[in-house]
Amino acid sequence: MAESNEEGDVMVVNVSGTSSTVLSATFGFSESIRWDPTMSVDWGKETPSPQCLMRIKRDMMSIYNEPPPGMFIVPDESDMTLIHALLTGSFDTPYEGGFFYLLIRCPPDYPIRPPRERNPGDSARYNQIIKHETLRVAVCDMLEGNTGDSRNCPQPLRDIMEKSFPEFYDYYESCAKANLHLTKQPMMDPFGERRGKFDYTSILQRLQNIKAKLENKRPFPVEEAESQSDSSDSS
Repeated sequence: MAESNEEGDVMVVNVSGTSSTVLSATFGFSESIRWDPTMSVDWGKETPSPQCLMRIKRDMMSIYNEPPPGMFIVPDESDMTLIHALLTGSFDTPYEGGFFYLLIRCPPDYPIRPPRERNPGDSARYNQIIKHETLRVAVCDMLEGNTGDSRNCPQPLRDIMEKSFPEFYDYYESCAKANLHLTKQPMMDPFGERRGKFDYTSILQRLQNIKAKLENKRPFPVEEAESQSDSSDSS
């Protein structure tokens, strides 16, 4: 059973199997432990100890004060032991630009026992399939908000996704356009299992629709808004 060191640990979170995202945090759960925090009936019968709540507060403040690259967290509004996290896929990996929503639950005796974590993202293992599913699931589905996981994502984390989308858009679009020739071809892993068909044509259209929708919400890019503010201040 994994334990959190009172002096602070290093948590390595694998986004759908890649070890490229290393997050400096203090929760200390083992990535090999995959329990569903929403089904923690055993923990629901126990009351969190004062030490547990104090440690959660301290660990969250540690993340707020020194946030790991590509990691954002917010506490649950009704349960302090539940923590919502948003990870962005690391550069130069098939997960680049993806938004991966995690739900973390701390046990009543935290940090003696490690938290439980659920990753609702796609589990494909292979690069070409991962690229397609990252764009389809971890970008389009998350931004469109049409799936259960994206709807459950707290608004502060949704705001981060919407602000980050324009920064990644050129990459999204170039990736989709470069793979249009794969559309309608079957996605098959090295073991011969079929995983549906590539549909970069649809993904490209969805990306463009999301871009247009966000531009309507934010008429001016950040740089343009700042330049206008500077010019008005100087006049």
